[in-house]
Amino acid sequence: VIFDLLGLSSRHMNTHVLRLLHQLFEIGQKKYPESLSKVFVLNSPSLFYGIWRIIKPVLNERTRNKIVICSKAMHDDLVGMLPQE
Repeated sequence: VIFDLLGLSSRHMNTHVLRLLHQLFEIGQKKYPESLSKVFVLNSPSLFYGIWRIIKPVLNERTRNKIVICSKAMHDDLVGMLPQE
């Protein structure tokens, strides 16, 4: 799974969104624990790191280990792997 957070800003974040994200991760951990291989998070704005500090403790260690916050270099490598049209 690849999440591209380009354009994410504080106007997108509110308590409703954070509650929804929490529920989404909770359902995934409880109902589908082995269906997730890796999550790559691209173009993370500084806002994301604050959100990540809130969500990370709620996730179990196995799920946390499947999430990769990509650097710019890793982002370029992943984009290079996409099929060319």
